[in-house]
Amino acid sequence: MSPELNNLRDELAKFSGHETSQLRGIIADIIKDKKVQKLLLYCVQEGILQEFLQKTEFDHFFIITSKRKLIEDCLVDEINAEKAISYCKFLTGKQILKERINSANDLIPYRKGNKWGFSDRNKKIQIDCIYDHVEPYSKGFAKVFIMGKRGIIDDSCNITIPVNYDSINQFDNGFEVGLEISLDKQNKRICGFFDNNGKQVVPFEYYSLISRDDFFFVSIRSNIDFYGEVQKYGLLDKFGRELVPCKYDFTIYEYKEGFAKVGKRNFGYGFIDKSGKEVIQCKYQEARDFKEGFAVVKNNNKYGFINKYGNEVVTLQYDDASDFHDGFASVALNRKWGIINKEGFEVVRCTFDEILFVKNGLAAIKKNL
Repeated sequence: MSPELNNLRDELAKFSGHETSQLRGIIADIIKDKKVQKLLLYCVQEGILQEFLQKTEFDHFFIITSKRKLIEDCLVDEINAEKAISYCKFLTGKQILKERINSANDLIPYRKGNKWGFSDRNKKIQIDCIYDHVEPYSKGFAKVFIMGKRGIIDDSCNITIPVNYDSINQFDNGFEVGLEISLDKQNKRICGFFDNNGKQVVPFEYYSLISRDDFFFVSIRSNIDFYGEVQKYGLLDKFGRELVPCKYDFTIYEYKEGFAKVGKRNFGYGFIDKSGKEVIQCKYQEARDFKEGFAVVKNNNKYGFINKYGNEVVTLQYDDASDFHDGFASVALNRKWGIINKEGFEVVRCTFDEILFVKNGLAAIKKNL
């Protein structure tokens, strides 16, 4: 990585809090490469870098949703999304290393001739070398390969998922399993879900599937329209039962404070509750996850806040806004920043050039002379 990223990593290590405006300022001061700076600022905008800094472990869901946020919300292509995630991983190297150490297993991949199995630390074979390829154990399971197909074995070499599938992604409660099929002379991907006992919970009906917090966030490929072949997104409960049909145009990421953001093209963003009911209508140009009972929303290029009942408790009048933290949020008007409380009252008027962070009732501010 570049010297600038090394300097940024050292600087971030000095701070215990990582407010959005604070991170923006540090990145702008240290990273002079405009392309790298832009990608990192996107990561801050979507809250990705903040989560990397706070988490001690990263699961498959977190990496997938981080990339999707960059691709769908920031219009970043796949290659640059990968680069952005790699920068975040580098800046939080200690957390990544800790995850790798914690996930180590006593069984390690072992090759005999051109076949693979597993041995113990003393290189004594524990699982016969019968596979074309294997991956290290994670959470008690290992991915194995035969003739390009994938399967899952447990640490006793019991076959949890037969070696019949084209892709497998692991989650805490099981595995997303994919198949490539030929339909209308085109290759199509379908996926389902198996639990850790090898029981199929979700049938092979979906294009993508993510398991998180007792829900399955799923998508199907819809008809070709002006935007090309599009995906529609829906939601299943932990038993695979449909809560929300695949009708939304934008990815349903996850629940925050009991609500998940959903979106419809030509209508905007809204929120569903955990029953799948659309409790806040899809009508906003932009919407962010709830934090401390409020969500930042945007219409007509102006920002404000709604509560969990969908009431606009802070009028959409600002040019920018941050999430609430400890009861306060920073807002911008005419390129000047101020601070509001949860009643929408400006406790600090919009007269400053930057609000670096708000924490414990204190704020770091900047005013150009």
